[in-house]
Amino acid sequence: MHTVRAAARGRSLAALLLALAGCGAPVTTAEVTGNVSLDGQPVREGLVSFESEDPDKSPGRGAITDGKYTAEAPLGKVKVLISSPKEIPGRKRKAYENDPKSKWIVETREGIPAKYNTQTELTYEVQPGKHEKDFDLKTK
Repeated sequence: MHTVRAAARGRSLAALLLALAGCGAPVTTAEVTGNVSLDGQPVREGLVSFESEDPDKSPGRGAITDGKYTAEAPLGKVKVLISSPKEIPGRKRKAYENDPKSKWIVETREGIPAKYNTQTELTYEVQPGKHEKDFDLKTK
């Protein structure tokens, strides 16, 4: 009877040690934080996206608030896209054009030059661990 209990305890201990040994999933992302400015001024709000060259990796995204962002980015070489909406003064439209009860919304345009988003020239190499990466963007 004692040998059966000892064997069971031994198997339980082995299973626990195996679980504690780090048999989890491999690390595929890293935290990236930083500041985003345009012509020396903090970007008020927007989005930073980190898109891997590997199509099997999901992009990482982080909201920009008062010039600061935090994102979980995929490891490896990534393209960085930065976007920030700007209101068009005096331009409003219905959120749902064919709905008479639709709310009116202010129209926006992209406030960041295309070379930082739709035609991005920004790249970054994401390594494991926490990183700080600032983006000082220029309109000219």
